[in-house]
Amino acid sequence: MADRFPIRYEIGGRITSTVLRRLIRHLLDIQMTREYGGCDDETSLRKEVERISGKSSLQVCNNDLAPYMTEDLDLFLMEQKLPFVKRTDARHEYDGQIEWSRPGMKHLGKWEFTNTEANAIHISLESLKKALEKRKTLRQVVAELEGVAPDPGPVILLSATSKKRGTYRRALRCPNRQHPQRVRRWLSRQLAQKQRSAAAVLRAERRSPHSGGLPLANDLHQGARRVPQKPQPAVGTGKGQAMAGLAHQRIPQVRPQLLTA
Repeated sequence: MADRFPIRYEIGGRITSTVLRRLIRHLLDIQMTREYGGCDDETSLRKEVERISGKSSLQVCNNDLAPYMTEDLDLFLMEQKLPFVKRTDARHEYDGQIEWSRPGMKHLGKWEFTNTEANAIHISLESLKKALEKRKTLRQVVAELEGVAPDPGPVILLSATSKKRGTYRRALRCPNRQHPQRVRRWLSRQLAQKQRSAAAVLRAERRSPHSGGLPLANDLHQGARRVPQKPQPAVGTGKGQAMAGLAHQRIPQVRPQLLTA
C-alpha cells in the first residue's frame, strides 16, 4: 500500500462554468475539501468559487492521500492552463515537497526540501556547493529560490454572457477554415444578406418620389442608397420660372430599339 500524506492545492486563473464543473468533478473524485476532514459537494465548491472569484485562489486539501492519486488532477490543470501550487506535508521519513505549474510549462516545477507544512523551502549545504561549482553568485541563487512556487493568483469565474459574445464575434470574423462545408454555408449566408440589402435599396428607390422610377446602376451595385439632390430655387417669374423648373427635372432615359421588317 502506498504511503499517504496531507496534500493541499492552491488554484488560480480564469475559468469558465464548463471547466469549473469538470474541475469540481476531479476534486470530488479524490475527496478534496476546503478544510481537513471537511465534507463538500459540487454545490458548496461552486459557491466557494463564486465567493472568492477575483479575490483569492481556490484552496482545497485532503489529509490522507497518496501522491499518485493526484496525477489526473495535475494533468487537467495543466491542460486548462490554470496555475496552481501543490504542497505535500512531511510524514514518516519523507520531507515536505512543493510542486507548481504555470501556463506554458511542459513539466511540473518541484522543490523536495521544505519544512513539515511545506510552506517554507529549505536549502541544503550540498545545493550551495553545487551552485558554487557552477560559479553562480549569491544573487543568482536567491533569484532561483524566489521562483519556487510563485503565487497562482486569484481564481476568476468567467460569466456565460461574455463567453457567448466572444464566440459570436469570432464566428463573424473568421469561420473555421478546416471545415469547407461551414465556410460555404457562411459565404452563402453573407451573399444572401447582400442580396436582401440590394433588394431593399431597389424597393426604396422605386418608392422614392425623387427617383423617377429609374434606380441608378451604381447605387444598386454598391448597395448604398442614393441621396436625392435638393431642388434649386427657380429665378424669375412667369415663363422664365416655368422654364427653370423644367430644366431641373430628370429626363427619362429611352433605350433604342431595333426596327425589324
